Amino acid sequence: MEVNAQGVPTVVAPGTALDLPANVVPKQAESDRDAAKAEALLADADSASSYSTKVVLLAVLLALVLFFASVATKFSGPKVQVLLTVMALVLLVTSLIRMVVLPQYVTGRPDVPSVGAQAQGA
Repeated sequence: MEVNAQGVPTVVAPGTALDLPANVVPKQAESDRDAAKAEALLADADSASSYSTKVVLLAVLLALVLFFASVATKFSGPKVQVLLTVMALVLLVTSLIRMVVLPQYVTGRPDVPSVGAQAQGA
């Protein structure tokens, strides 16, 4: 019988008492399937969380564009107005680039959780 570093058996030798059907926990296979499904759903949730963080950052960048563009009109000095307008334009271009590289625009559709859709259908 093989054991890991903690002394827990990793493989049950065939023909031993532990291999008998009477010693198998009835719900173990179902539990293993549910654990694998939960891990896959957790990976999908992490992906969705990452995507939502990118969208929030994009909204903040676009809000900064509006802020700098509106503040530029409040100053009387043309150098300050030009500086704030250029900052707004740089942030706008940055925001547009970030928006274009989001998955829904690159692939034509948002990320579809492959395992999550299967889990909900089951």
